[in-house]
Amino acid sequence: MSLPYSYTATPRSRTAALVVAAIWTVLALAWWVLDASPLIVAVLAAFTLPALYEIVAQPQASFTLDATHIRWHTPHAEAEIALSGVNHIRLDTRLDMSVRVSVVLSNGRKLRVPVPATPPHTEVDTAARAAGLTVKRHHFSLIG
Repeated sequence: MSLPYSYTATPRSRTAALVVAAIWTVLALAWWVLDASPLIVAVLAAFTLPALYEIVAQPQASFTLDATHIRWHTPHAEAEIALSGVNHIRLDTRLDMSVRVSVVLSNGRKLRVPVPATPPHTEVDTAARAAGLTVKRHHFSLIG
């Protein structure tokens, strides 16, 4: 893999919009046909509001690794780190089989890449090695 490596993700898809629409349809039918309490329907509909917000807002997340820097950006966090200050990249496999990416700095500080900006771990591994970084894998660690 050649540098620069770039990854961009949108958190919600057309499928998510269809699922939210289906849930709202079922709730509306429950209210009209089954005479469900409006309070119960409203409480259940409230659980879909975060997904609805992300469908409408379409927040972008990105991760970039080039010859000099690692950058990531989400709606709530962003960072730019010079490769000269990076000790290694740490890939932690969690019990749910997801992989978290952390950048360990030369001073020992560990910065976690936010989940929305985390690219597939095989791509991060390959790109980091192409940039000359050490990659350490930790499988099923509960702490760290």
